[in-house]
Amino acid sequence: MTGKKQTERPVERIGNRRDEEIEVVGLRVLVVDDEPSVRKVTSRALALSGASVTECDTCGAALSAVSSGAFHVVVTDVRMPDMSGMDALRQMRQVDPHVAVIVMTGAPDAATAGEASRLGAAAYLAKPSSMTRIRNAVARAGILSRIARLEHDGVVPAPSLPPAAVDPEKLGQRVDAAISSLWMAFQPIVTPRGGVVAYEALMRSAEPTLERPQDLLEGAMQVGRLAGLTARAHALVADAMPSLPPDVDVCINLHDADLIEGVLPCDGPELRGWTSRVVVEISERAPLDRLGDPRLVASHLRMRGYRIAVDDFGAANNAVACLAHLEPDLVKLDRMLVKGVDQDARRARVVSTLVDLLHSLGIAVAAEGVETEAEANTLAGAGCDMLQGFRIARPGAGFPKPAWP
Repeated sequence: MTGKKQTERPVERIGNRRDEEIEVVGLRVLVVDDEPSVRKVTSRALALSGASVTECDTCGAALSAVSSGAFHVVVTDVRMPDMSGMDALRQMRQVDPHVAVIVMTGAPDAATAGEASRLGAAAYLAKPSSMTRIRNAVARAGILSRIARLEHDGVVPAPSLPPAAVDPEKLGQRVDAAISSLWMAFQPIVTPRGGVVAYEALMRSAEPTLERPQDLLEGAMQVGRLAGLTARAHALVADAMPSLPPDVDVCINLHDADLIEGVLPCDGPELRGWTSRVVVEISERAPLDRLGDPRLVASHLRMRGYRIAVDDFGAANNAVACLAHLEPDLVKLDRMLVKGVDQDARRARVVSTLVDLLHSLGIAVAAEGVETEAEANTLAGAGCDMLQGFRIARPGAGFPKPAWP
């Protein structure tokens, strides 16, 4: 146990947290602008608020400074004499993927904003912006940077394995068999006190070679059946919704390929009457840089009533982009952060600090893959709002009751 006090604002519904006031005190900020007056005014305002500020008048100098890994946040103009701010952003994210970059421009447009989003900018601001808005953006970006570094320090992502060679015709037959026998298992997500907040819907089928949901999703994508699989899964979830209490939600997963702007499967009729009760889980592994403008994907979902969760948090070191552009209501800590956390004091401290930082952004935190009582107690003590895993309940037909606490 970490000894940390349990949150005083228990999460009764995913998305009911509010942002806490965030300060820039202690943040190390690099301000990049070739106009001395603009650079000085921005730097002075941040320094007076408690940030440690360094100035650069070229992108080349900024890249050299960022390579030291010393900064939480970079605030850069788009139009610079030696290279564009976008090129600098791209290179900064390669040099230090954990630094949060805020792009400012005197000529804002949708195309540039979308490019900044794809490249992982933490924010995109028009010039001139009020000092209050800049300070708020820097404060939020600083939190994102600290989360990214903690995430990196807390767990080493598992290496991705190359896909095995398959016979497309045979795979198609197996996928069709899986879709025809598809059913949904549900696993409860509970508060540390045992109250059910939501159930995660998990695909199951009678096809033995595609038992894992991820294998079934990947197989369906390879043979062009992903839309049919998703529609069938959503229809099954919709059929089950009337059996749920009105204050309990359902979490569903989207495959990376589902996140292409304009063709989201959640636009289908299956869940149309239940959007206010559905939380869409997007994996941190999702390649946001391939999605057009990921902010529009998130906006598309929210306009239809869905809430958003980032799944597998800690598995891909992609925190800045996921949190900045998806602005999730919920983050689900990956199993690699959770497993054995009760036996690793350092990782327990990382989780506790991550939870605090995510709470400061108004984001609820769930720990998934909880398998032991000791893990559950440690995660509850670290301030996690929700727990999910075999110790709570195994996935099953209907809506299994949790065996916790």
